[in-house]
Amino acid sequence: MTADGLRARTARNTEAASDPASKCVHGAAHEPSLRQAELVPTNNEPSPTQRELEASLARYFDLYESAPVGYLTLDPEGLVRDANQTAAELLGVPRAALTGQPWTSFIFHDDRDVYFEHLAQHAQRGAAPACELRLSRRGSRAFWTRLETCETRRADGEVARRIVMTDITHSKREQAGHAQAKRAAGVGLFAAGVRQEPNNPLTYVLANLQSLTRDLPKLKSAVAQCRAALPAVGDEAFAAGVAEDADLPEPESHRISARSK
Repeated sequence: MTADGLRARTARNTEAASDPASKCVHGAAHEPSLRQAELVPTNNEPSPTQRELEASLARYFDLYESAPVGYLTLDPEGLVRDANQTAAELLGVPRAALTGQPWTSFIFHDDRDVYFEHLAQHAQRGAAPACELRLSRRGSRAFWTRLETCETRRADGEVARRIVMTDITHSKREQAGHAQAKRAAGVGLFAAGVRQEPNNPLTYVLANLQSLTRDLPKLKSAVAQCRAALPAVGDEAFAAGVAEDADLPEPESHRISARSK
C-alpha cells in the first residue's frame, strides 16, 4: 500500500472515531456481551441466587430435623417413607431402620381403634381433629402422643400421608395427679361430713365395727376354750358356752328349746 493509501485510511479511522453516532453503534454492539459476562459467576464465587437457595435449604433442614415434634411421611400402604430425627428418637428406632416399617406397628395395641377412627373421619370429612393415643417405644414403656394428620398428592399423583406427633406424656401424668388429688379431697370432705353428722347411718356402722374390734380377742379366747371342751358336751352346750363366755345372747334354737320345756 502506498503512502497516500495509508494516509487515506488513517483519515477515515480518525473521522469514524470522532463521530458520536459511530460510538453509539459500537457501544450498543458490545453491551449485551458485557452484561452477560457480568451475570456469569466465576468458578470460585457462587451467584446470589445460589447463595439464597443454599440459605433456604439450611433453614428448612434446621426446621425439619431440629423440630420439637416428630414428622413422618407414609406411603399409600401405610409404610414409613421418611421421618425426622425427633420421630426416630421418640420411637426408639434408628432413623435408617425406621424407613419401610408399618406405621401401625408402633401404635399401642389397645389404641389402634382410635387411629382407625381418626382415619375414617378424615376420609369422610376431608379433615379430622387431632387424636390422643399411646405409641410403643422400642425398649421402653409406651408413651402418650397427640397425632395430627393430613394428605398430600405428589407430583407423580401418589397420595402421601403426613403425620405430626407430639409427646404429651408429661401433661397426661399431671392430669392423672390432679384427678387423684381431687378424689382424695372428695373422700376427705365425705369423711368430715360423716364425723360432723351424728345421725348419719355410717356413724352407727363405724361404732359397731369399733366395738367388734375390741371384742374380737375375748370372742377368740371363748371359742378356743369351748372347742377344747367340745368332746364332753353336745352342740347346744357348746353354743351356750360361747354365748356365756363372750357375753353374747343365747342362740335362738336354745331359747326355743327352753320355752318348749
